[in-house]
Amino acid sequence: MEKIEGYLRNIVLKSPQVLAIDRDEDNLVLVYQTLEMFGYSCVVTQDRQIAMNLAKVYQPNLVLLEISATHPEDFKLLSEFKSNPKTAELSIIALTTYTNSHECDRLLELGCKDYLCKPYLLEELGTLVSRHLPLDSTNLLSLERSLSKTSQRLA
Repeated sequence: MEKIEGYLRNIVLKSPQVLAIDRDEDNLVLVYQTLEMFGYSCVVTQDRQIAMNLAKVYQPNLVLLEISATHPEDFKLLSEFKSNPKTAELSIIALTTYTNSHECDRLLELGCKDYLCKPYLLEELGTLVSRHLPLDSTNLLSLERSLSKTSQRLA
């Protein structure tokens, strides 16, 4: 829980926000570091229930969701994201062990905006996230306004 609180403190200061969900802690560390390097704020979790709560509360701009061929419950979480009014509109990219094009097409049919097959290069991850969540002057202006409003409330 302490790690999550640290990550949550960071998302107040940065934009846009990405939520990454993966069972493997090493993968999460790499995803977190890569996205931070590309200029994104990232919250990570291994716990599927925490992930849903984080998504509802913080409404990230993008969700990276591990979907494994060996864990059918991953599809359940994807379904929960898409059926919950608070998370239904979230953009989700599947980080998947599926490599068959038919299986990957199914991910798109179920509501994922895109997918990245494991193993992948960290540059591929950064490029894919940038394609779906570009860092532009609009994002930076929105962040500046948000920080200004927060400063005014605190004053």
